[in-house]
This record gives sequence, structure tokens and C-alpha cells, in this order.
Amino acid sequence: MHLLTSNKHQTGTDRVAEVASKTDADLYVVIMGDEPLLACEDIEKVIGASADASVDATVLCTAFKDPVDIINVTTQKFALNEDNDLIYMSRSAIPYPQQDLGYPIYKNVGVYAYKRATLDFFQKTPMGRLERAEGSEMLRLIENRKHIKAVITENFSMSVDTPKDLERIRSLIAPDSAELKIERADL
Repeated sequence: MHLLTSNKHQTGTDRVAEVASKTDADLYVVIMGDEPLLACEDIEKVIGASADASVDATVLCTAFKDPVDIINVTTQKFALNEDNDLIYMSRSAIPYPQQDLGYPIYKNVGVYAYKRATLDFFQKTPMGRLERAEGSEMLRLIENRKHIKAVITENFSMSVDTPKDLERIRSLIAPDSAELKIERADL
């Protein structure tokens, strides 16, 4: 099915909510187009985690492997509690490692799953202060105490947000690239 959404939406989640208003499903899975190395089994894990009745939305993330990437403002960072629930997200490095350098910092991998009721809630709820400040619509759900489960993957992933990212991906997927083979072998 192919649906063209309105060009008046402020966020991608608004677009998904429009699709939900025109289709009948219990779960809507969003796969960002800027993740060319995304593993299919990770999408299945996100869908599986969404089956929990207490979960309103599910996200996919992985721990940063290169400390330099943590300061990249194009990548959303996730703060998770001990149950792997998303409790905050930012383009800044969170949590800030003032005393403990052993805490993993997670990055968004670009797969989201929303229950229909969550999308209905999102559409009816105005943007909050955190969402406005950070420019991230998932914060609307966090600000309103919605339960967002994070699925952590060990699979290598990299989003393409800049021309430099594109060149890095091209070098990784080149047939003679040893780097991709090493990354995949380490999993």
C-alpha cells in the first residue's frame, strides 16, 4: 500500500498518525530511510517487544562504539533506565559522564513501532516544552509518561545524515571493504 501524506505535518510521527487514521492496524512500524545497514532481525525484535500490553511505543538503539560519534549532533542519543525504557533523548551526549565512564551511551537506530492508541494520543496532544527545546517528537510521549521500550541491538548500524556519512557508508559496503567484514564478524 502506498499513501501520500499531507505536506503540512510538523513531524514524521504526525505523518504516521495520518497513515494510521486511514488504515486499520494495531501496530505501525516506522523504518527510517537513512539506515542502509539495518538488520531485518532487529525490526522483528522491535515488533516482538511491542506485543507487551504496557508498552505504548518501541525504539531500536545500539551503544556507541566510537567515542567521537557521541559528540555528533546529527545523532539522537537515548537515556535508558535499568528496564531498558526510554526516559530521555537528546542530540547532546546523555547522560553526561561526569563521574562514571562505564555507562553505555545509546544511539537511535531509526526503527520505531507505535500502537494505534499512541498515535491517536500523539495527534491530540500539543507539543511540550522538552519536545520544543530538543526538536524531537518522541519527547511528547516521554513528557506525558508514555511507556517507550528500547530494544538494544549489537548489530552494526550507521545513519546517513551528512555527505561525510554517505562516504563512510560507501566505503563500508564496497565489495573490497575489509572494515564491514570485520564489523559483521565481531557481532
